[in-house]
Amino acid sequence: MKSAASLVKQARLLAGYTRAELARAADVASSTVGRIESGDLDPTWTLLGRILAAAGFKLDDSLSSLGDETVIEAATNALESRPERRDDAWTWSWARAGLLDELGQAKDPARVAALAGLASEVATRRGARKYLLDRSLAEVLNDLTAAGANPVITGPAGFDDIDPSGITVYVDDPRDLPLPEAEPYRPTVTAIPRPANLDTIPTELGACVTTPARALIDAYASGGRVADRADAYAARLAARR
Repeated sequence: MKSAASLVKQARLLAGYTRAELARAADVASSTVGRIESGDLDPTWTLLGRILAAAGFKLDDSLSSLGDETVIEAATNALESRPERRDDAWTWSWARAGLLDELGQAKDPARVAALAGLASEVATRRGARKYLLDRSLAEVLNDLTAAGANPVITGPAGFDDIDPSGITVYVDDPRDLPLPEAEPYRPTVTAIPRPANLDTIPTELGACVTTPARALIDAYASGGRVADRADAYAARLAARR
């Protein structure tokens, strides 16, 4: 296993934090992150977990996403300027790090959305299932709707951009959908459980998409080429504010 110094540095760089920002986000002394990264401080398991969690990671055999879906609501509130909804651990962590203004709004939507995506990678969410994308998006949505799955598309589709490598949809139950099982190196449909409070927008396809804020977070959470293109979506979202 990697040393604590390399783990903290890797998590910090992946999250895009400076040392000072990560220390404030984790609510530890300003010098703590620097001392750990330099090898001058060997942290307890609890302290190490706290710092990694502030960056959106947990430690298994290596760094992996927390899979914490509470971060999505916190980031959505910050991106959609809903300052009345800010009493949660993620919001206070970002506020301490200086990523939010005095009203709880994201100063840089891309940074907050990317951090939320790291902490809630789609593949790590409870109940996520992958299927083969062997037909058009319209056909997939029709089949899921006919099966009573109540699909809601998210990620790039929220910005009218369909990624040929796959799509992500919220459904009532990701199990046993009328789609073939995923195959290596083939486009996929990633199905994740639909939360009760999901805000949706109707589309011409007859299904719904998530709001742009959640679509952006889910784009960053999807990894690969989708996450690489998410900065462009963030710029479009910022232009709407």
